[in-house]
Amino acid sequence: MKSYDFMPVALWESRSIFNFEFVYILRWPDVGTMERQWERFLADPEWIEIKQQTASDIGQPVLRVTSRVLDAIDYSPIFVAPINRG
Repeated sequence: MKSYDFMPVALWESRSIFNFEFVYILRWPDVGTMERQWERFLADPEWIEIKQQTASDIGQPVLRVTSRVLDAIDYSPIFVAPINRG
C-alpha cells in the first residue's frame, strides 16, 4: 500500500470472538486519485501473490470489503487517535 501512496489516518482491529475485522481510514487528495490507486494496488502482482499464499495457508484473507467515501464537515471536532499502550 505504501508504494501506491495510501495515507493511513487510523487503523483498528476488532475484538469480536466471532470474526476478525481490520478497519482503517485512508486520506486521499481526491476521489479520482483514490480510484486509480486502488485499481493499481489490486492489480499488483505482489499483492495478488500475498493473497494467494495466505488463502492456501489459512483461508481467504478478505471475506468482505465495505468501502465508503467520507466528506469532512465543518462542525466536526479534530480527530486525534488515542495511543494504545497494550
